[in-house]
Amino acid sequence: MESSKKSLATLLLRQAAVQNRLRELEERKTQILLKGSIEELNEILNAEQPFVMQSFNLERQRTDLQEKLGIEKSDMQRFLEKHEETELIEAFLQMKDAVIKLQKAGELNRRVLQARIDTKKNLMRLFGLNEDVLTYSK
Repeated sequence: MESSKKSLATLLLRQAAVQNRLRELEERKTQILLKGSIEELNEILNAEQPFVMQSFNLERQRTDLQEKLGIEKSDMQRFLEKHEETELIEAFLQMKDAVIKLQKAGELNRRVLQARIDTKKNLMRLFGLNEDVLTYSK
């Protein structure tokens, strides 16, 4: 069981690293969204794909390992509170922090995109254009 806990801590740290890399790309994406460069946005989206796949695979490994340890998917926090596994707690906190930061960066990008869409809709309405017949190609 001890080696499984170490493996779980290692997986959590790897997940944190991947989430941090995705956050860095999200932060670059923010600047690109503000600038409006489709070409650069496509580059970022392509760069994100391997990290998204890696994150998916690590998450699957983590849930399998948690299952072996008898930890429910959503019960990690309670498990850590009951057991004083310093290495595992630290890894979990790093992963949790990375995910929270990634969520904040993603939310900022969602708001930037929504603002751009709203601005275009307002401009089209001001000019009397029907937005149903327009597409966003650039």
